[in-house]
Amino acid sequence: MSWIDYTPLGFAVNQVAKIAASGNTELPSSGTGIVAAASQGQDIDAITEYMANAKTEAQTYPEAAQLITDYSKWLSSISLYRRTFDAAGVLSEAKYYRDKLNSILPGRKPDPSVTPADAVTSLQIPAAVKDPTPKTPLIPTPYKYAIAAGGSAVLVIVLLKKLKVI
Repeated sequence: MSWIDYTPLGFAVNQVAKIAASGNTELPSSGTGIVAAASQGQDIDAITEYMANAKTEAQTYPEAAQLITDYSKWLSSISLYRRTFDAAGVLSEAKYYRDKLNSILPGRKPDPSVTPADAVTSLQIPAAVKDPTPKTPLIPTPYKYAIAAGGSAVLVIVLLKKLKVI
């Protein structure tokens, strides 16, 4: 395989070639390639709706309410680039929040006799291992800008002194 096979165009060409060689006329299922990006986006939207619907039930459980707040913070921090090109990673992080909410709230345990739809694609979409909630930075961004501007001003003054301009 060459490097082109790992690009979206190469992957799409390989998927089409694989379908043509198998004689199958159906599109690839969810989780098998570029076609899955739309369904992964729909899965993320469904998890978002699920979290919103659980908000009233979670008011009696502080840990669940905090988790829903963290989910909202995480959702607002996702860039368009990640939503487009890392849909599987974003979906795994969303599933992390959903599964954690299900473990906190009573009566939200999945039925063991039913296989969830995302268990089928778990090989393509690995589960998130750690909490993806964005943490507040140690130094706030406005302070970083002020430090950079102050350092730049000092550097310019030192250079002008060295060059005997001032």
